[in-house]
Amino acid sequence: MPSKPSLPNLPTIKGHHLSAPPAWALLERELFALMEDAARLYARDYFEAGGATLMAEDVDDLYEQCYNFGLFYALGAHDDLLELHLRHWNAVTRVSDSSFQHRTRFNEHKKIFRPSIYREFWSHSQAMEWHHLSEGNMAFYDFGVADPTISENERRARRFADMFTGDDPEAPNYDKEHRILRSPFHSAQGPVLEGDVEFAHTMLYAGRGLGGSCNYYGVRASLYPVVKDLEVRWYEDPARAKQIVDLFNQLVLQCDTPNSLAATALVTHAYLQTGDERYKRWVLEYTEAWWERTKANGGICPDNVDAQGVIGGGREGCWWGGQYGWNHYQGYNIMFHGINIAVECCQLLTGDSSWLEFLRSQVRLLVGNGFERPDGQFVVPTRYGPDGWDLSLKPPGPSVLDGIDMRGYAQEASPMRPQEMVHLYHASMADEDRELIDSIRERDTERDWKDVDVSM
Repeated sequence: MPSKPSLPNLPTIKGHHLSAPPAWALLERELFALMEDAARLYARDYFEAGGATLMAEDVDDLYEQCYNFGLFYALGAHDDLLELHLRHWNAVTRVSDSSFQHRTRFNEHKKIFRPSIYREFWSHSQAMEWHHLSEGNMAFYDFGVADPTISENERRARRFADMFTGDDPEAPNYDKEHRILRSPFHSAQGPVLEGDVEFAHTMLYAGRGLGGSCNYYGVRASLYPVVKDLEVRWYEDPARAKQIVDLFNQLVLQCDTPNSLAATALVTHAYLQTGDERYKRWVLEYTEAWWERTKANGGICPDNVDAQGVIGGGREGCWWGGQYGWNHYQGYNIMFHGINIAVECCQLLTGDSSWLEFLRSQVRLLVGNGFERPDGQFVVPTRYGPDGWDLSLKPPGPSVLDGIDMRGYAQEASPMRPQEMVHLYHASMADEDRELIDSIRERDTERDWKDVDVSM
């Protein structure tokens, strides 16, 4: 790799004392060498010469196929790992552009390539929420730590961030007055504010197409309490179909959700890349808006606010039921990712650890509503619904409703996952966060915290 241009005012760290490397460091270098060879083998067998992958996938998954190569390089891997990463990222962006159709099939793999990219970001026709935008953007973020001198990536950082700060008229995703992102689904051409019958059915009825078989995914959004029990064949009556789609647009698509707090990572990346203070201000402003809503909601983060920033607007004040919110089939899972990302970005930008209290309060909320199963295992609720916290210990299971198979899956009350607790302690080094981890571990009877689970 050619030598990199220097950055002005970039601090440098130099070491002058040489000593024999410890045994663990030598073993780590052996591991690096093995991983480097595996990455090269993967690229040789599954990439075209130009860097595009042979296997079709959704565009976020295409980016993910090499998402950590840049980070691996930054940790000390060979230069060619960053070169592979750059070649792959640029190729995915090129072949996914919405101006043409890349080859539709390479083999019998069920996925197809879709035109998905506009101005090097997601197009309106393939707009995504921040769970999937985050998955795809990981590959982009690591370019900053791997090599911040790539000028086109600095321009991309600004362009992508401006799509979410309200500074790009072609992508009016952000409402500065109400401090909301205007939909759970965003793109380089703005928010998705209206859907169709197929889209509404996919979100409201467990990922299935119209009349199709149930698949892996559970219900991802709700119209409660306006529609308390949506009939499975609602789309067969044109008048009813229009009514439900209109409600879906109002109560799901034209609302903000805390999942979108993950956008703070993209804007923080732009600040780190450019030093532009307006990006820092936006991250703090948007995170503070959700922290204020949480306090106003009695300490529990609402999963929806309407187009005016009102909690449960249009839902009779019901603070749960939004896209990937408390009532969706995985409960807090995706929503907590957004909160976690936002508070750590705020701490990074300010040095103020009080931002972590937002996430800490939600973890303690779950723990405070936890209980012991009959076998002694401590579990916490993952979902909230019409009857309050869902304390069930197993999902309802498959059933047939009006002649249509229902998967019946939702995450049951489960052992508290370590992710948020570990992030808190790593960020704060506070005794209270270490004590929380210890208290959960002491009540854990089914997991050995001495082992790392590498199962897939």
